Amino acid sequence: MRDFDFLLGWAAPGSAAHYDPAKLRPEDRVRAGQARAPRADLDWRASRALIASLPPGGPVGSLSHSGGHALCVLVAPGMPGARVGVDLERIRPRRVADLGRWVCDGAEQRTLARLGEGSRGQLEYFYMLWTLKEALVKAAGLDFPGAMQRIGLDGEPGSASRLRAPAGAWGAMVLSLGPDWIAALAWESGGAAAAPRLAWHAGPAAALPPCRLLGQWQGAGSPLL
Repeated sequence: MRDFDFLLGWAAPGSAAHYDPAKLRPEDRVRAGQARAPRADLDWRASRALIASLPPGGPVGSLSHSGGHALCVLVAPGMPGARVGVDLERIRPRRVADLGRWVCDGAEQRTLARLGEGSRGQLEYFYMLWTLKEALVKAAGLDFPGAMQRIGLDGEPGSASRLRAPAGAWGAMVLSLGPDWIAALAWESGGAAAAPRLAWHAGPAAALPPCRLLGQWQGAGSPLL
């Protein structure tokens, strides 16, 4: 009996040195020979070295990578049918107002504007929204970017905001990983969206960063129009 529902795996650029094509999953072997730019190749090698290092058991439910770092989620065998999604983003300056018009609804855009263009608080909240939306898109198999405005959060940062999710009993959390990274996990297990038991796994040559919970939500979603 595993002591977790979801195992979160973390990789760093050094993990890429442990990449072994012989340990690829069948679905990755057919893609292994594709030409990639250097940055994309680093992401590929680090993320696949991470997957190869995971303990045997349930499937890898979702994967995200950026800048040689990677985050994946392994679903425990006791969670059959669970839908999960993860997203990982580095906090960096962005044109938040422009991106917000693309992926946020009107209320989210107004909240971002009140936080001040270019401020650290605005960037952190934007990446909270972005990673949360991407995790839900991946978990629910929604269109990107078409569904991004219709999912997210209702409410102000730091308040009792409400998860705006697709139909089903959804849960989600957003995490700060060290000073530079924001990550989100979304799940739907067919029942109550209670907080899952989480465990962490560091990939080869990777140290787990300090982790801080920025927000956690659960509730029933509604069909997307």
